[in-house]
Amino acid sequence: LEQLVSQHARLLKHQMRIGRGDRVAYLGFNSIEFLCLVFACARLGALFIPMNWRLTTPEFDHILADASPSLVVCSSSFSQQLEPLREQHPDCRFVAQNFSHPGWLSLPSMLSLAKDEQRDDENPHVDLNSPLLIVYTSGTTGLPKGAVLTQNALLHNALNSAHMHDLCSQDRILTVLPMFHVGGLNIQTLPALYKGATV
Repeated sequence: LEQLVSQHARLLKHQMRIGRGDRVAYLGFNSIEFLCLVFACARLGALFIPMNWRLTTPEFDHILADASPSLVVCSSSFSQQLEPLREQHPDCRFVAQNFSHPGWLSLPSMLSLAKDEQRDDENPHVDLNSPLLIVYTSGTTGLPKGAVLTQNALLHNALNSAHMHDLCSQDRILTVLPMFHVGGLNIQTLPALYKGATV
C-alpha cells in the first residue's frame, strides 16, 4: 500500500501539479485506487472528494461547480454520467481509471510513468489541521453540500472507531458500505488500516 500511495502521490504532484489546497474528485466503486488517492492527497495537502455514484449527471455537475476540482478520476461504470460535463468544466481534467476514451487522461498510463520515479511524494507544509476530505451530503437546500473534514478529524475518528470495535492487526474487515460515505471510509476502512488489519 505504501508503494502504491507513493506512486499515486508522485503522479499527482509531478504530472498533474496537484498541491496543497487543490481538489481531486473520484467517482467509482470501492477500490484500491480510491484509498491510494485518499492517502496521496493527505501527503500533498490536497482535498479528496469522493462522489456518490448514485447521483445523476446534474448532481455531479453541481458538485464539480461547487468544489472546483483540478481533476476527477472516474471508473468505466460511470463515465457516461460525466462525459457530458467535460465541456462545462474546462479547468477540470478528466482521468479514466480503467478505460480509454478520447479526451480523457489514462490513470494506468500515468501511473506507469510514476512507478520508477525517484522524486519526492510529499508536501512539507501539511499537518494534521490540513483539510483532507470534502464529503457531499444532503442539505436543507435539496442539493448536496460539501462538509470538510481535516486530517486530524479522520485520525481521531479512526482511533475511536478502532477502540470501539476492539480492532487489531489480526482482524479481517470487509468494507460493504460505499467508501464515498463516511461510514464505509471512516468507520470501517480507515480504522482497520490504522490498526494494520486486512481490508
